[in-house]
Amino acid sequence: MRLAETYVNQLTSALQDDSVVEFFKEAGMWSQQQSLHLFISLLAFEYSIQNSSTPFLSHLATVAEPSSPMFQHIRTRCRAAMFLQGSAYYDLMSVRKRLVPWEDSLSFEMAVVDGKVWMSDYP
Repeated sequence: MRLAETYVNQLTSALQDDSVVEFFKEAGMWSQQQSLHLFISLLAFEYSIQNSSTPFLSHLATVAEPSSPMFQHIRTRCRAAMFLQGSAYYDLMSVRKRLVPWEDSLSFEMAVVDGKVWMSDYP
């Protein structure tokens, strides 16, 4: 339960990180939250047309240069998504409630949690 809270805190903090905000300003994108959604959506589209057998999170983990401000953000998202997907030891509804305000930017994490909520309703 605590690890889930830690990951959610890291996710929401990363969305407000000054270096990530600056990355989007330098890229000429006016809204960080919308820009992050667009950025991740473009990566998802790129992945989908590659017809790769590599899991999406593995692909996502390789796209940012380690020196980029996005590297830590993407790394945090991959770790959180893998934990949320693989662990049964957290309160789904509590995590979902904390992610909802960020659902546009954290769509993959929301999809994982929503899928687990749905599966818990229909065993």
